[in-house]
Amino acid sequence: MSAASEDLTGELVAQGVRESEISMDLKTKIMELIEEGWDRSRPPGSVGTTGSATIYRPFFSPYSP
Repeated sequence: MSAASEDLTGELVAQGVRESEISMDLKTKIMELIEEGWDRSRPPGSVGTTGSATIYRPFFSPYSP
C-alpha cells in the first residue's frame, strides 16, 4: 500500500469516526428532548397520557407538507 493510500485510508477512517460521534450526539439530544416532552405532559405519578404525535411533531414539522 502506498503512502498516499494509507493517508487517504486514515482520513476516511477519521471522517467515519467523526460522523459516528456526531450521530450519537444527535441521537442523545433527540432522546433528551423526547423525554422532556413526556415529562412536561405527564401528570404527577403517572406514566403519561400524551399521544406520540404530540411528542414527535416538533421534530418532523419542517418536513411536513
